[in-house]
Amino acid sequence: MKYFLLFIISGVFGHITAQQTDTTTINYFKILNDDANEGVFVGCDLYEDGYIAVGSSATDDGTIYLALKTYNFKGELTGDFSLDNWDNGFYQINYGKCLVKVNEEEWILAYQSNNGNDTNIRIIKFNINGEVLWETNLGDNFSDKAKKVMLYNEDKIVIIGERQINSSTIKGYSALLNQQDGSLIWERLEEDAPYNALASHSGGVIYNDLLILGGGREVQGEFYSYIKKVSLITHELIDEIIYYENVGCTCHIREIENQNDLFHFTSCSHEEQIVNVSRIDSDLNIIWEHTYNMSDYIKNAGIKPIIYEDGSLVSLNEYKIYTDLGLRSQIRMYGLDPEGNVSFVTKIPTDTTKEVYVRDLRKTPDGGYIIAGFEYFPLPQRGWLIKTDSIGNTCQLPNCDSVAYVIDTIFTNNYNMSADLAGVKVFPNPTQANSIIHFQLNNPNDAIVSSAIFSIDGKQLFVSNEGNEQQIKIPNIPSGVYMLKLHTRSGIIYSRRLVIN
Repeated sequence: MKYFLLFIISGVFGHITAQQTDTTTINYFKILNDDANEGVFVGCDLYEDGYIAVGSSATDDGTIYLALKTYNFKGELTGDFSLDNWDNGFYQINYGKCLVKVNEEEWILAYQSNNGNDTNIRIIKFNINGEVLWETNLGDNFSDKAKKVMLYNEDKIVIIGERQINSSTIKGYSALLNQQDGSLIWERLEEDAPYNALASHSGGVIYNDLLILGGGREVQGEFYSYIKKVSLITHELIDEIIYYENVGCTCHIREIENQNDLFHFTSCSHEEQIVNVSRIDSDLNIIWEHTYNMSDYIKNAGIKPIIYEDGSLVSLNEYKIYTDLGLRSQIRMYGLDPEGNVSFVTKIPTDTTKEVYVRDLRKTPDGGYIIAGFEYFPLPQRGWLIKTDSIGNTCQLPNCDSVAYVIDTIFTNNYNMSADLAGVKVFPNPTQANSIIHFQLNNPNDAIVSSAIFSIDGKQLFVSNEGNEQQIKIPNIPSGVYMLKLHTRSGIIYSRRLVIN
């Protein structure tokens, strides 16, 4: 028995600019796309000389285009290309999941195009020089939307999403195409949802010759979340499991990913402020399931989860906070261990006066991540890329505005993820070996009961369990960067980057 983890919730286009590349790596930066009112980053990835971002942008005369922007490892712009434009039908990109790398210089991207009254799915293959190698269009009447693109057997592409049949009916949609030229092999429209129903495939993964789909549907006011197995050879339905039935319109399987036969799927509920994560086997039976109380209005959860070989994962969610300007969306990165326990939660620093969206998350060679998103409202609308370390920190200095917040156990109803993430001060930092550092908790009713120092590769170098610690003596360790973990009486673990000069 194999086990899995499920995580619920044409024409010629111009080359605009090109510059020399610099391969020097910088671990932390934030890139803003300053094209007035039209800058949106929805996908990102890595290539040999740095990073790419795709989204919408605008020229000085206001022409909107589908942008490919390249950056070196310092975060400096090295290229700006138009892959499509508004006049040719470019409408919008929906998700970073719609960008997939074919090789080190080529990608497939699916997005929406407008042919008049309808919006269709347009798929293009492009290279790092901004050249569109081919394009194709999928669609029918009304609106069609891609939710994810996947490679299959190196020479084929799978598209999943939704197709609108009429003004009140949307059905799950999937298609198989040739990767070399974009020609259609087959397409499948789910027929289990009747008219006057809403359904969509939001997540999917390829396992052997099966397409495993996750999504949700609403039929006459009742709501369902499903997992389906579809043969990629015959495009016939093999199996279907209903996981959540009539439990709220936002209990919806958002994404499925796999790594070494582990699947994850995510389902989130705005009303109940929860995210569900499950591990399943190859027969779609649940092995374990955890529910995480986010203690906030959850806008979007399980964004581009990354699953590692041991079954641990890292993902993002959007949540709402109350400000003087009203509700605003913000972003958190969180990690889960192979059993679903929370290993860290990090607030990603963004402009709290803005409505912020996040759309993509990718691993970087140094063990960190690159995140793509955009500031939506109020104007100007700007895309951004954020480079973080392995636990979501976005600056090199200790006690900066994005410090990891870690707890021992999974979320429970008495855990508030929106608590102050900078709840402890560590000083002096940087410091030296054989010197004293001090701790100061912001919560006077809590106490530090133990502390530990780890090397970057996770080896424990020092531990103290005195019970009410306010300081420790740094052991005789070489100069470098370390991780300091402070366990509190309330069960919170604060992680701080400790620099030894």
